[in-house]
Amino acid sequence: MNTKEKALNQKRSALIVLCFLCLVVGCSRSAKKETVKAQIVKPEEVQERQTMMSRIDMAQNKKLFFPEGIFNIHSKGKAPFGDEIKRKEYRRIYRIMEESSFFQNASEHVEMYRLLWQPSHSVITMIRLSRQRDRDILISKRLDKPGRSGVRIEETNEKNVSAEKFTQFLDLIKRSKYWDLPPTENKMMLDGEIFLLEGVKGGKYHLVERIGPGNSALHETCYFLLCLSGIEYGCQTPKW
Repeated sequence: MNTKEKALNQKRSALIVLCFLCLVVGCSRSAKKETVKAQIVKPEEVQERQTMMSRIDMAQNKKLFFPEGIFNIHSKGKAPFGDEIKRKEYRRIYRIMEESSFFQNASEHVEMYRLLWQPSHSVITMIRLSRQRDRDILISKRLDKPGRSGVRIEETNEKNVSAEKFTQFLDLIKRSKYWDLPPTENKMMLDGEIFLLEGVKGGKYHLVERIGPGNSALHETCYFLLCLSGIEYGCQTPKW
């Protein structure tokens, strides 16, 4: 091989090496660009992911009898009243009464309300008012004793309610601003009757718990259900 051929081969080798280096550098730059592109997420994509996660959380939360944290209220910086304890206790009572979860059954096509009344020294009573197709139904249940052990349903009643009475109740719901009320109050009482009023309307679920006697529009609403059920509550024309 003469000198010219050697020089030509060297140039060819150098050109091949140069092309290889260019290819490597080009791929590296392309990879960096792809990494940068992957890191840039559009706002609508972020919103879509958040919506998806929210739906997943909601689906997981739907397994609960009550929404998690619904009773989690602090009082003057002290510890919470016990959201989990209250949810378990109310769930226990409703299971004894053979009642299902309003929260899990919140449907856009159903409007229903349920009152759980716990007097200080008497049995627990449940009243459920619902609108089903062409009729309005009221169901009431009472336990046989206020204690924890061996409690059973003592009485169950079902009756039709007139459209006028149902409308009257809805007027009380509206006047009490039920759907805008906070679930619990920032106070604690050692004695007094407990009213737990749940509602489902248009797929929306709400719960309001109040302790102790009162003369508010909400208590009038609960009082109306008690009287409508026929339970002896000293029913008379409310003074508020």
